[in-house]
Amino acid sequence: MHAGKLGTDCAQCHSVETWRGHLQFDHDFSQFPLVGLHVAVPCFACHRSTSFKEARQACVDCHATDDRHKGSLGRDCEACHSVNGWNLWQFDHGKSTKFALTGAHSKVACEGCHKQPPHVAKPPQDCAACHAEEDVHLGQFGRQCQRCHVTTTVKAARLQ
Repeated sequence: MHAGKLGTDCAQCHSVETWRGHLQFDHDFSQFPLVGLHVAVPCFACHRSTSFKEARQACVDCHATDDRHKGSLGRDCEACHSVNGWNLWQFDHGKSTKFALTGAHSKVACEGCHKQPPHVAKPPQDCAACHAEEDVHLGQFGRQCQRCHVTTTVKAARLQ
């Protein structure tokens, strides 16, 4: 069945009682230990042939259609997403981008700032890039709004 590609010791995976029923392969000792939701995936979902050698290991190899970023954030899905589900994600914007989402920024959807894929262009980080139309000073105090304003609202100012 495997055409000798998995060696000659069939007992590594198969038992003498039943050839197909109870496979004994321990994926934990492979290059791709099964964790999270991968544990419940049947072997042939990833291994399309009986050689069991061609399974790809990058998330996007199997989940490209699930990638709502359409590849724009690269192939390192596990940097943000969990193997327990795509919707379980943790991304520390402040740590990863050096632009902490504080105040009103924390409520803005990703697409509110990231209008282009990040590998094409990063969103500008100065206040005036997004809030120029709200600038009652008409730019005469420069683009460093954070010197007087806080991120909870542009209307509040801290005067010293």
